[in-house]
Amino acid sequence: MAAINLANGAVTGPANGNYTTTPITPGANRLILLSLNSHSEINTPPDPAVSGCGLTWVKVTNVVVIANRRNLHVYRSMGASPSTGGITVNYNDDTVDRCDWSIDEFDNVDTTGADGAGAIVQSNTNTVNATSITVTLNAFGSPKNRPYT
Repeated sequence: MAAINLANGAVTGPANGNYTTTPITPGANRLILLSLNSHSEINTPPDPAVSGCGLTWVKVTNVVVIANRRNLHVYRSMGASPSTGGITVNYNDDTVDRCDWSIDEFDNVDTTGADGAGAIVQSNTNTVNATSITVTLNAFGSPKNRPYT
């Protein structure tokens, strides 16, 4: 399995809850993961709507760190003929005042299931107020399985 970063970036300052990434060109039948780190004015930031590249984006997980009003979301997608373009992240309000993103693409993954569902085997999270973190994963079912952080 090869992984490549398609784009990363950040927008600081009010954008009425709408952010658009730099344009990307996703490959056909490749797992695309969008990681979003947002800062909100409220303790429980909303889940954003994600769209772009002719793909359906499905939330894999999110972790809210309330003390810092930070929120990490991970979305997945996969399609037979994605288009080139930016990914739009819409929080539908202006409570999010910063959004950073990273978009990564993986080939040689399980292409069964809708929108990359077969390529995601498990999603485990943990939060701590420390300089390191441990997340326990179930045993991998294949030597092709890889963690993503």
